Amino acid sequence: MGLIAFFAFIPTLVPLPLMWKYFGKYITQQDVNKVISNTILTYIVFIVALIVGYFITLILSRKIIMRNNWWMLILAIPYIIFYWIITSKYSQFRSFVSSSNYQSNKVASMINNSQIPNIMLMNEFWYEIVTLIIIVLAIELGVIVFAFLQKKINKKKEEC
Repeated sequence: MGLIAFFAFIPTLVPLPLMWKYFGKYITQQDVNKVISNTILTYIVFIVALIVGYFITLILSRKIIMRNNWWMLILAIPYIIFYWIITSKYSQFRSFVSSSNYQSNKVASMINNSQIPNIMLMNEFWYEIVTLIIIVLAIELGVIVFAFLQKKINKKKEEC
């Protein structure tokens, strides 16, 4: 679980320079196009990070896999879920920017007319990934606490 959170964290770093550069500033059509290409880059980096993360997970779990090959599938489930989310979000994003009604200048003016112009609102996927990372880390923390308590309970049972 920690590996998937780590490898999901890496792609969240891709849009940060644009976020710092454009937050609260006047947005042009070229800025919107830069964010679109940056968002596509974020999706690509995320998919590559998931693939690398899965193979590293397999390498680190090879002792468990040698006992039973079903562990390969079990270890792949979180990666498959993340991949499904990514492909779904990417197809939605591509249909948005390639629709006949889409115009970068209209998006730029809409962002500029908001109270706090934030061009990263075009990349909602970034916010969702940060949220998923927090959820995964919370689950992982729960598993660590459960394992610790289980070990203490078993130790007390052995003493009695």
